[in-house]
This record gives sequence, structure tokens and C-alpha cells, in this order.
Amino acid sequence: MITLKTATHIALAMCFSACATQYQISPPDNYLATKARLDNLAAPILKEWQNKCGETIGELKPVSPKCDHEITLNDDNIINAYASGEEIIITKGMMLSVDDLTLSLIIAHELAHNVLEHINLDHTETRELDADRWAMYMLKFIGLDYETAGLQTASFRIPQNNEYPEESDVKTDVKKQVSKEELVLRETRRANHFIAVIKDIKAEK
Repeated sequence: MITLKTATHIALAMCFSACATQYQISPPDNYLATKARLDNLAAPILKEWQNKCGETIGELKPVSPKCDHEITLNDDNIINAYASGEEIIITKGMMLSVDDLTLSLIIAHELAHNVLEHINLDHTETRELDADRWAMYMLKFIGLDYETAGLQTASFRIPQNNEYPEESDVKTDVKKQVSKEELVLRETRRANHFIAVIKDIKAEK
């Protein structure tokens, strides 16, 4: 496992390089072109789950019996992605803020929330890490660079300046500010988790 200091430096460095535009919205893109990009990236992931529906992925047993999931583009500039239980919703803001590889992992991560039926359950770090693990395996199955995707995504939410995201409790919708210290600790744990998953995947080869 990497140390807190090392992981923090890695995450921050990656944030300034690979994720330099995460808090900057590009000029409005053509909706149809953006939707086409989303559909193209989601298609192999959704098809792979259709083929593997019901199988245990990365030691995580599916809860939902649903094999078909829809992908929806929300024409909103806010940077967000979420799952509804049946749909995966990605905002235009998210689409304009990340590269294709990172977006593929985000799509698979949200699909995992549907498959593992995390919807309407309390938001916990454990469930987020389980979704990350499931998503990494899916990227591996479809031949994408899961290792780069995992390490890149681990730093995605660490901001460049003094802007820290708000989170909403699923049941109460009460927003709370995430402190810099908690955010760095959480993303450090996430980076360690991604590294552990990468080792697990490689060990299975």
C-alpha cells in the first residue's frame, strides 16, 4: 500500500496533468455529437454486462436481475454522473470534463451501482469502492487500459484551488461540505483501493 504522503502527491500531480479541466466547463457542445460519443463509449460496457449478466464480477455478486440498462445524457453543465436503478445518467458537464478512458470507467462505475442495487441505500465509501472494483473488471473484459483509468480516476475529485464539492445524503438530501482533509484522505484510500484491484486483476492472468 502506498503511504498517505505518496498517494496525495500522486493524486495531486495527476489532477494537474490528466484532470486539469475538471472544474472548467468547455463551451457548449453539440448535443447530438456529445450523445453519440456517450453512446459509443457505453455500448461495449452495456453489451459486456448483457453477456455476463448474473455472473459474479471481481468477487461481487450481482443483486439486480436486470441485464439491460439505458444510458442517458443530461443536458446540464454541472459535472455529475449517477444511476437510477435502470438508467445511467451522465451530464454534459461531465462529458466535457473528462477523456474517453475516464468516462468509460465512470459509466461502468454507475452501471455497478445499478447491478449491485446500491440505489436508495445509504451512500457509503464501501459501496463506492465496490463499484470501482466492479467497473475496473468490466474495463479489463472489454480490453481497455483499466490500470491507467483507475489511477487517473482516483484523483478526479481532488480540486485545483479552494473549491470543494458538496455531497447530498440520499435519504435527507441534506448537503454537506467536504473538507480538504477528508477529501484527500478519502481519495488516498480510493487510490490504494485501485492499486489493490489492479494487483488482483493481474494476478488472475
